[in-house]
Amino acid sequence: MTNLGALDLDAMDYDPEEDDTEPSPHGRFLRGAARPGSASVRAWHGVIPAQHLTPLKADAMLLKEKAPGETFWIDAESTPRCSLEQLALAVLRFHAGSEVSADSPPVRGAEFWIQVRGSDGSPTIALHWDSDELHKRASGEHLPPWLATVTYLGSSGAPTVVLPAVADAHGRAVRAGACCAHLSHPVPGKHLAFDGRLLHGALHDMQAPSAAPYVRISLLVNVWLGHRPAEAATLPPQLAASLSNAAVAHFGQAVQAVPVAPEASAEPDAAGWRSLKVGFVPRRSLCDATPGWRTLGLGFPFFHPPLRVRG
Repeated sequence: MTNLGALDLDAMDYDPEEDDTEPSPHGRFLRGAARPGSASVRAWHGVIPAQHLTPLKADAMLLKEKAPGETFWIDAESTPRCSLEQLALAVLRFHAGSEVSADSPPVRGAEFWIQVRGSDGSPTIALHWDSDELHKRASGEHLPPWLATVTYLGSSGAPTVVLPAVADAHGRAVRAGACCAHLSHPVPGKHLAFDGRLLHGALHDMQAPSAAPYVRISLLVNVWLGHRPAEAATLPPQLAASLSNAAVAHFGQAVQAVPVAPEASAEPDAAGWRSLKVGFVPRRSLCDATPGWRTLGLGFPFFHPPLRVRG
């Protein structure tokens, strides 16, 4: 899948005089500027060595207990105080160190948080765009990160689905790039990175059926240029001190994954292909009745043509 390139997402921009706050000076860049690299979705295996997985899982469970649903922030030039801040800065430096052009807004820092999803609770993370939510509520302007990433600590749970749909300044869906989707299944230590503008989620109906209970734990880091999300706060000192503290990310030892692209097959209806269409997410029984196929609903107002991916 090629890079999305530059997009004009402000042709029907809102009137700032109708909003409570001023639009961000970096909004047009974050929504429209081409991201570098040959692909908008990439993955690396082995970023987190095995000996760091258990301590990071414990950190995630502690954050879930002490700060549920919160997102955190670390400046690009800060000194990390715990493993999660170490990871956030490692992700930022790996991607921004070689991929941010000289004429881009400055690298501000990394927003990070955890996701813990169990088979006995809410295993799905609905399709969404990452954004500065407080700014959106106050001004009406959608601001996406420059880069979004997911790092998996286990092999259980729903795959991450990344779709070629972005949002304009109002948060309305706009088709972007080739009609191609990506699925990333959880693998311990795997790191997924994608254009921060893209629609994504973790969909339970796309995973292999399993009767065994599980907990899916992932670490999310978004890289921001020029802008800091208003709700992302620095980890409180006492909470940071209660977490593990090690250099957990080893990008130099990681192996970049090679995606399986739809256009690589001469038989688009062969086994292994799945059709993703607008409308609804079917019940598991319907999916089971048609092995190998899935229907994915984006829902109103995210109208999108059918997508074909190889799982």
